[in-house]
Amino acid sequence: MTDTALPPIPASPLDARRWEHTRLRRRLLEGTWERDLVERLELHLGTVRRQAWGVPDLSSNPFRIICRELSALYMAAPDIRHTRSPDRAEELIAGGGIIARTGLWATMQRFQALVIGCREYWQRIHVSEDGRLTYRPVPPDMTVAYAAEDRPDYPLAVHELRLRHSLTGGAPVWTWDVLDIRNPEYPEYRVYLATDTGRFGEDVSLGYLGGDYSGDAYPYRRADGRPILPYVLYHAERIGDRLFDAYEGMEVVEGSLNLAVAYSFLLHVLKDASWPQRYAVGVRPQGASLEGSVSGARMEIITDPATILQFEAIDEQQPLIGQFQAGADAAALEATTAAMANRLAQDAGLSPTDIARLGGSARSGYAIALTNEGKREAQR
Repeated sequence: MTDTALPPIPASPLDARRWEHTRLRRRLLEGTWERDLVERLELHLGTVRRQAWGVPDLSSNPFRIICRELSALYMAAPDIRHTRSPDRAEELIAGGGIIARTGLWATMQRFQALVIGCREYWQRIHVSEDGRLTYRPVPPDMTVAYAAEDRPDYPLAVHELRLRHSLTGGAPVWTWDVLDIRNPEYPEYRVYLATDTGRFGEDVSLGYLGGDYSGDAYPYRRADGRPILPYVLYHAERIGDRLFDAYEGMEVVEGSLNLAVAYSFLLHVLKDASWPQRYAVGVRPQGASLEGSVSGARMEIITDPATILQFEAIDEQQPLIGQFQAGADAAALEATTAAMANRLAQDAGLSPTDIARLGGSARSGYAIALTNEGKREAQR
């Protein structure tokens, strides 16, 4: 079986590429992107310079801020009405009804931010034996789906990768939940073990579902008997010609990582290069120590405006000690990175006049807020 720490990749290379990029977006939205920033720093700098910079700066993430700012449709619980059968639907949609008691509206604002950021997101509805509803967000990077030929954005089959408890009591195992209504006369609901290549393994439907729920036993149907999928696919934007629009706005994703590289450099400048650099001729410093890992080992001496460096002469000539100007202009660098953050907001489709700055400086790029009019325009 596969390693439970990491899910298997899908069999299709196109789906595998889509999963990889969507997971990057999710890590940026969920605050687990430090490893991505470290890898980006090493691509730009190499191992030795990367380690010399120290801890990366994770304080700037315009991609997440923009998605959160635009997620405002569920700030208050919606008022739901059913025009055809208002009395029959009251138990389900009323303020204290079944849907409200599930906590759906409390989670939908964060869910909308995930939809905006990942471009699509699934919501799966579960119904317990006592009629209780559960709404479970499903990431698009854990699903493979197939659409109708004449409605390319309408799913008819969903394969969801899920981590389940082992039927034999061992380590958890990856499984595929397969729901397929492409043949309405014989809809399918099965569970298969996932192989290392992302294909279907053994059919374990009986163990996990407790029976065969395909064909006439398929449980998800309309009142007239037509089968449906227990999933809702939310789109950030309807384009009509495909199910997944995973790469739209990737410039803001890449720009957010590069901006974090720039802010990490700014932090490095403030720590290590914002005062005049000293130099010496005819002497060598004392007290150097070996720092870094095997791949990035270097000799290092701690310098600071408050420290005193010790030197020893290397020959009989007169030593010369002086200093250069500061290694970098921190104020100019901060202004440049702030302009980069502003440009990212514009690349996300926001008007420059709708971007307000938060903080003590009008040029601050750490926090981006949108005016109410900008939010309404982006939501429309």
